[in-house]
Amino acid sequence: MLLSLPNELLLDILKYLCNENHLKLVSVASTCRRLHMLASDRSLWSGPVNVILDRWSQDNTKALALMLAQEKQHGINDKKTFYHTTHITMAIEQVDDSTHDHIQLLKNLFEIQQETQQCSSSLTDISIYVPAVMHMSLIENALIYHNGSSIENIILRDTNNTLANDHVNGEDGHSNTSNHANDHNDHAFDISPSIKQAVHQWLIKSKYALKNIEFPSFPLHCLPTSDLSRLESLTILATKDIDAYQLRQDLPNLKHLTLYLQQADHFSYVRPLLTNKDLYPWIESLTVICHDDLKLSLDQNELTECLMTIKGLSRVNAGWDMVAVDTL
Repeated sequence: MLLSLPNELLLDILKYLCNENHLKLVSVASTCRRLHMLASDRSLWSGPVNVILDRWSQDNTKALALMLAQEKQHGINDKKTFYHTTHITMAIEQVDDSTHDHIQLLKNLFEIQQETQQCSSSLTDISIYVPAVMHMSLIENALIYHNGSSIENIILRDTNNTLANDHVNGEDGHSNTSNHANDHNDHAFDISPSIKQAVHQWLIKSKYALKNIEFPSFPLHCLPTSDLSRLESLTILATKDIDAYQLRQDLPNLKHLTLYLQQADHFSYVRPLLTNKDLYPWIESLTVICHDDLKLSLDQNELTECLMTIKGLSRVNAGWDMVAVDTL
């Protein structure tokens, strides 16, 4: 009955089926040659692409990676086949034996929409939510192979700690500090010089488009900030003292800065951002997130006194009650 429908209607059905998760196409593609062909149609892989993987999707992951690899080769041979993927979102519940397939799938998602295009890539957003132990492997074996220059937003976060859970959305002129537990700090990267250079080259390709980076496990000092002057929002790991003046010079358009700390006594890394009034006006909100209770390293009165001298910060949420600060 279903196969009696014309391809146009079948594609509409498949679009609805894969709206939330493109992994659902695997089961359809395995039924017959016609549906396999339709499941690979470029219209289904244009616009947003969502791949949500759980503990039961191991076989489907490998099958989808293989299907995309075959379609990529078909697209290279047929120059008229273009894949205009604009957003890629991948979420992986846990690390298992299919981790390699997950990474290969992401790599194929990149390649199928850039190797078949004669023009520049249309991909603007990459959002990856995976266990923190996979972050380095994903960067090394998938992300840095994306050759597009149109990326505006890049997110690489732990599956169980997305920004929605960690970040208190503040109005302009807010400074937030939080002690929410997170897994990012346990897997801070020990980055080799070669990988650091590869990440630099990868990010610099999109330096004219890139507006938001969320890498809570990636050290700030390994980020090529001097080449990312158009960045407006940054979530990153602070592992050493921050040269606040250099950061402002490198990122003059930065509005929202979120810093992860491995422990509370690392708050000294952040302190220059609160004590140097000459930096402002600059960023509009500063959020600090740490495993430990930041109250042990930052007194409420001290924080209020710091903010009294900073132009542009009018309120602060530091885990206590909201404190009103006069704007200078």
